[in-house]
Amino acid sequence: MTPQEITEYKQKWISSGKSISVPFHSDKKLEATQFCRENFEQKDCWLRKYTDVYEHTMFFEKEDLAEKFRNKFSFSRY
Repeated sequence: MTPQEITEYKQKWISSGKSISVPFHSDKKLEATQFCRENFEQKDCWLRKYTDVYEHTMFFEKEDLAEKFRNKFSFSRY
């Protein structure tokens, strides 16, 4: 896929309302993005920064990918 096709593909599944969000601590941003590069295709995830205080959120199209990320970067708010 070309970069333009990847962007269009992501916009489709993100705007569909069926994406799975996984919040994680903002201190883990570098580690999380590296993990995604190594384990997922570029079209499979999307990072939204500063969704809350000390929090970023990674969005996924598929539950199994979100679960893999969640297991690595579980985030407790308490």
